[in-house]
Parts: sequence; structure tokens; C-alpha cells
Amino acid sequence: MTPAPRRAGSIGPEQPYRMRILVSDTLSAAGLEILRAPGFEVHERLDLAPAQLADAIGGYDALIVRSRTRVTADIIARAARPKVARLSIRPPSTG
Repeated sequence: MTPAPRRAGSIGPEQPYRMRILVSDTLSAAGLEILRAPGFEVHERLDLAPAQLADAIGGYDALIVRSRTRVTADIIARAARPKVARLSIRPPSTG
């Protein structure tokens, strides 16, 4: 008997693929909850040196940074399955 082919976006016949997100800068608890609500697997790793981040990124679909983490060309090159998005939230101007 031949096993059934896997559907795109699945890790098994009954388990849908869960996007893995690496957060390397501090986010609020509310921000992390927003990421977890749809079922994403979120890992906070706030202590990674650049070389460690480059080694870790291959196991994730997305990297979320703010202003502390520098994302170099080497880190991007090591991302095995990157999804690119940019979100910039700025407070309303008061002037």
C-alpha cells in the first residue's frame, strides 16, 4: 500500500503545518498573543548573537525584529523558507 501524498502546507495526513516564528526583539504580551492566536508557533529568543541568529533562522518561516536586531545578508541567506512582511507602527504625530 502506497502512503497518501502530503498536501502542500501539511506535516502529516492529519496535522496542518504550523508557521514557526522567531522573535528576536522584545514584543509586548499582546503582540505575542496576536501571533499565537491563529496557531503560529512563536519562539522568543532575545539573547541571540548574530552568528547564533544565522544558525537558528533556518528552522523558522519568519523573523520578527524591532530596532535592536540587525538582520544581515548572511542571516537572510540562511533563511530556508522566509516569508517577508514589514510592519511599522508609529504613534500618531502630535504636531
